[in-house]
Amino acid sequence: ILAVHRFTRDIYSMKFPELESIVQTPLEYIAVVHRIQNQTDLTQVDLSDLLPSPLIMALTVAASLSISSGGGSNSSNAGRRLPEEDLEKATAAAKEALALAEKRKEVLQYLESRMALVAPNVSAILGAALTARLLTKVGRLETLAKMPAQNIMVKP
Repeated sequence: ILAVHRFTRDIYSMKFPELESIVQTPLEYIAVVHRIQNQTDLTQVDLSDLLPSPLIMALTVAASLSISSGGGSNSSNAGRRLPEEDLEKATAAAKEALALAEKRKEVLQYLESRMALVAPNVSAILGAALTARLLTKVGRLETLAKMPAQNIMVKP
């Protein structure tokens, strides 16, 4: 997802360079790019399900300032349209990243349901994802139970 974010950002920054500074999380950035596409008037784009109101307002103001300033050297390119080929690349990449995020969410939900059955106490304390990582490292729940706490170290 991060690689797709970088790819999308590199393309879309030609149209709207301020977007990266306003929308800072990779998945939100990708979702916004997928929604805006080549639209020049952001008041026509509904972003309410993607971003909080203050961010939507900041995006709209940044885009409208660039349009009203006439695209001068100190302004954004948000009023500019991307070439069709670049837009297709960016939206295809964004669509793939959103699909990956959805699959990741499904895997985590499945993992949480399994960890609650396999190791309910450890999952309640550490969470399903960390419990799964620990079990992957040690191999078995019995080995984890017998392991001294000082031997357990998980890298992010």
